[in-house]
Formats: sequence, structure tokens, C-alpha cells
Amino acid sequence: MAEEEHKETEIGTMAEEEHKICESKSGKFKGMCFLDANCDSICKAEPGSTGGHCHGIFRICYCTKPC
Repeated sequence: MAEEEHKETEIGTMAEEEHKICESKSGKFKGMCFLDANCDSICKAEPGSTGGHCHGIFRICYCTKPC
């Protein structure tokens, strides 16, 4: 029974980690970022990225990926 409880804890921890999203500046997007859809499209072509959005006063494209 104790072994089953341990497995549940591991699954719960893994599920929490899967929900964390990290951001990094796009390596391929050029210029100022005004449309999230454009940023998202460019980011999805970058390895490991799941999407992207425009952010900040300088309108930089940031890609998102699971941490």
C-alpha cells in the first residue's frame, strides 16, 4: 500500500511540472512583434517551442515551452 502512495506522489509532481511554462526570446523572429499570431507561428517552428506571444514595451517575441 505504501508503494502505491509513493507512485501517486510521483505522478502528482510530474503533472505539476508539466504545467510550468518557460519563456525565451525567439531566435528567429525579426523586428518588433505586434501580432501574437505571427510570433506564435514562428516559435512553433523553433525546436522545443509550443507557441509564443509578443511581450514588453519593446514588443519582443517570446517563445513558450514546457520547463
